[in-house]
Amino acid sequence: MLLVADNITVTNPVIEKALEKPDPEPVRELVRRCEAAGADAIDLNTGPLGRDPEKRMRFLVETVQEITDVPLLIDTANPVAMEAGLRANTKTAIINAFSLEPVKLEAILPLAKKYGADIIGFLLLPNGQVPPDADTKLSLATRLYEHVRQAGIGGER
Repeated sequence: MLLVADNITVTNPVIEKALEKPDPEPVRELVRRCEAAGADAIDLNTGPLGRDPEKRMRFLVETVQEITDVPLLIDTANPVAMEAGLRANTKTAIINAFSLEPVKLEAILPLAKKYGADIIGFLLLPNGQVPPDADTKLSLATRLYEHVRQAGIGGER
């Protein structure tokens, strides 16, 4: 089991403000607290990052990696920000996440291969909705795995 801290999110007003300035200290403090609480990885959930996505994601990744060696989950729906985060990453990165949604298959999944990152797959229908039953979820898992393999990514990733 991997304990992932999900506290570094743009919906947190402290993080939102830190990204705006940019101010690394509030981010560092929260990461320190997450690690002290036992986090094995840190999820960097930036949302879509509509303005300056590359600069803001790079700032966040670099700030966090200055003080920790735990893996980072790069968590954004913005492919430009995702790639900026992966490019800035110098340690272990995990893409959070892809699904059968067309934009995720076309723009996010290839980044896992390009950067050698692990990737988390969400069992969502192509329209982004949650499947109604276990059989549909199993079918989605199989389809996700097929896309991973077709993209040239090892199943262990």
